[in-house]
Amino acid sequence: MNEFVHTINSGFKFLRAKISGGRMPIQMHIRVIDRCNLHCKYCFGDYPVRNLPPPTTEQLFAVLDGLGRLGTKRVTLTGGEPLLRDDIHQIVLRARSNHIEVSLTSNGILIDRHPGLIKDLDQLTVSMDGNRRVHDMFRGEGSWDKAVHAIETGRKAGTPVQLLCTATRLTEPGLSDIYALADKYDCAVTFDLLAPLYQPDGTSEVRPEAADDSIIRSILDSSINQPNPRMVFSTYVMRYLRDWPLSYRTYRLFNNQLPDDFKPIPCQAGRFFGVIETNGDLLPCCRTGKEYNPPNVYELGIEKAWNSMEGHNCAACIQTGGNMYNALFALQPGTVIHYLLSFFRLPGKKR
Repeated sequence: MNEFVHTINSGFKFLRAKISGGRMPIQMHIRVIDRCNLHCKYCFGDYPVRNLPPPTTEQLFAVLDGLGRLGTKRVTLTGGEPLLRDDIHQIVLRARSNHIEVSLTSNGILIDRHPGLIKDLDQLTVSMDGNRRVHDMFRGEGSWDKAVHAIETGRKAGTPVQLLCTATRLTEPGLSDIYALADKYDCAVTFDLLAPLYQPDGTSEVRPEAADDSIIRSILDSSINQPNPRMVFSTYVMRYLRDWPLSYRTYRLFNNQLPDDFKPIPCQAGRFFGVIETNGDLLPCCRTGKEYNPPNVYELGIEKAWNSMEGHNCAACIQTGGNMYNALFALQPGTVIHYLLSFFRLPGKKR
């Protein structure tokens, strides 16, 4: 009953912020570590170069306590690989003690390192690149079997599992291999687009593993024309991404770059969701550019940092999850209906 009351209160706080033009960190991504146990060929993580030490347990506890006071409904713990942290179960329990739902994104390799953790998650997201051949080619031999073991472990614990596919040049447009796994283990499905490789001088280059425009549009067209109830994204969001006015090599647009006939989904990043980097920098989203001057949650505290965040100048982007949040928090009818239906339709969903 307490969780139900907390959910209702969070809903009222969101509506009040929505109507008044205020801000509320409903959904937050927290990068809890900047190391990974894999070296995926396409990964954008430049962990050895960044060499960022992980936040302490106490720093993360303080952030989660503050997010609880701010009314955060859900956090996603990510990295690097969050299961590399010895204290990850303590972090999950601290979030839940603040009435915050917890999702954790992992490659699944270290799932057995933390017995008991999975049942305390509200969602486990496992990265899956496709079938065994494709997955192992990018992540290393045997990684597919270990990822499937993580999926099985999550489902046996009764925890909802989401499969995250990074779209590459080898991704099958119909995502049939991913859906086959999702059907077998009763999982949700989501996918992300591979970001460019950003250089220290501010330029970027296309990664050799990246899907070209035709493959990306084929994936989106297939998902639109043959919708699957397991897909996290609404048809509205996928059509928006499919109709991106430029090449997908152009990851984001600023206000002065918008074509006259293109209407972006109003960006909600920094208003209803955000990202806390490993070093504590508070960003509107994970693709915020180096031009942004972020406050730091470990220096200021999360509440002061959140309230002092500056606006950003991004007008539109092709981030899949970010645009789903944008449409959802903008209360786009089709997206809200899709979200509610998926909440009740998937048997693995904790309620």
